[in-house]
This record gives sequence, C-alpha cells and structure tokens, in this order.
Amino acid sequence: DLQTKEKFDRQPPQGSPLSNALISAVAQAEAEGLKISLNNFQQEQSYLDKTAKDAEAQVEVLLKREQTEAAAVKQDEDDLARVTKSFESGNLTNSRLADVRRAVLMSSSRALETSVELMRTRRQQEDSVRQQERNENQRRIGLLNELRDTDLRLAETTARLHAASQKLQPSGASALPLPIAGETFQARITITGGAGDASRGRPADQDTEVSPGDTIEVRFSSELQSAAIQ
Repeated sequence: DLQTKEKFDRQPPQGSPLSNALISAVAQAEAEGLKISLNNFQQEQSYLDKTAKDAEAQVEVLLKREQTEAAAVKQDEDDLARVTKSFESGNLTNSRLADVRRAVLMSSSRALETSVELMRTRRQQEDSVRQQERNENQRRIGLLNELRDTDLRLAETTARLHAASQKLQPSGASALPLPIAGETFQARITITGGAGDASRGRPADQDTEVSPGDTIEVRFSSELQSAAIQ
C-alpha cells in the first residue's frame, strides 16, 4: 500500500551516472521526508479516529438523555392538563397553574437543547469520518502524482543521456553507440537486396549468408532505451 509504506527501493535506476555517495544521500533524504510525511498522516488520522469515537460515545449518552427528557416532558404535559382542568373547576389557584406551565416550558427547553446537541455531535462524528476518507484520498493522489512525475523525469533523463551518447559516437552505420554505465546493447541486423520479397528487407544474424549486392543495416538498441520509450 503506497500510503503506509515506510521504506522504498533505494537502488538507483540502471545506467545512472550519479555516484554511489550522491545516490545514498538523496535516498536518505527522501526516506526521512517519507517518514515525516507518513508520521504526520498517521497522527492526523489517529486524531480524527479518536474524535469520531468520542462523538459516537457522546451520541449514545445524548440518546439516553433525550429519552429521559422526552418522558419528563410527557409527564409535565400530563400534569399541566390535569392542573388546567382543576383550575377551570375552581379547585386550584392561578399561581399553581403558572408553576406547572413553567415546569413544562423548562422541560421542553431541555429536551430541545438535547436534540440540538445530539444533531451537532452526529454531524461532528460524520465530519471526522469524512475527513479521514478525504485525507486518505488526497495522500493516495499525491503519491500517485509523485510516482508519475518521477517516471516521466526518469524517461526524459534517459532519453537525454542516449541523445548525448549518440552525438559522441563515431560516424558510420556500423558504429556502436557509447554505452551508459550498466547498459547493454542489442544489435538488429536487416539485409536488403535482390528481387521480390528479399528487396523489402529481412532480419538476419551473424550466421546469415550474404549475397553480392546485399545491403546490411545494423541498428543498436538497449534496455534503457526500451524502458524510456515505454
């Protein structure tokens, strides 16, 4: 997994002209940068994970409180209905009715506050989970972009090295290009001449018989060049 790897292959690309000391220094710097980046990512994800779990626990507490307060509101409303009926019958004073109404108002307000807090906590929990997913996606995209850019730079550098090598080679079709360190060449031989299909060119090797009037074409290619083209 690209997101959680702490180590990477420190071997230089085949044919790299850089010294081993420089390659080692660059690889060490990249390893330290990767370690710091991964540590920051993991800390952020751990914080968000803890926040989401705390919010989940708080949601459970608020749900229980919401049920309790809903029952209290129902009880106060029943009391208000009973007291109102008694007041209308002339059996209770106005102050008693006012007290019961205040009790209903207070219990309803507490229930409303709990509902609002419950909604806010659920939103916080959802935001934490979503932020975790967003962080994972952003890190994955960033690593893939870095990998793509590195591959492009490697291909471009390899192509430039080959261009410089070909400029330095002796003139002549049979001249072998100057190899880059660690590079191996393969020769492709084509013979053209004669009539019919033979005039179109046919592949050959060092053991192929050559007839008078044949033209021999030799092309050199290397593993590095093929990798750069791909």
